[in-house]
Amino acid sequence: MHIFIGETAYQVDATASVESLKLVVENREFIPSGQFRLVNGCEVLEGSSLEANGVSDGDELQMVLEVPAGMRKKWRKSE
Repeated sequence: MHIFIGETAYQVDATASVESLKLVVENREFIPSGQFRLVNGCEVLEGSSLEANGVSDGDELQMVLEVPAGMRKKWRKSE
């Protein structure tokens, strides 16, 4: 099946795992797979296969980058 992530089309099997798709995206986009999440509609893809997560042929997935948050230690107010 064909799926789209951004402007890029990917040919994947419906029984492929989410992690294997993230590795394919990592190889093409050069973004480590641990630093982004794939979202279909409003559901974050996790766990088993793409088919089990409701991904079908022609779907467009969003890639959401994870940004670490928090204040740097030197800027924290001392108590």
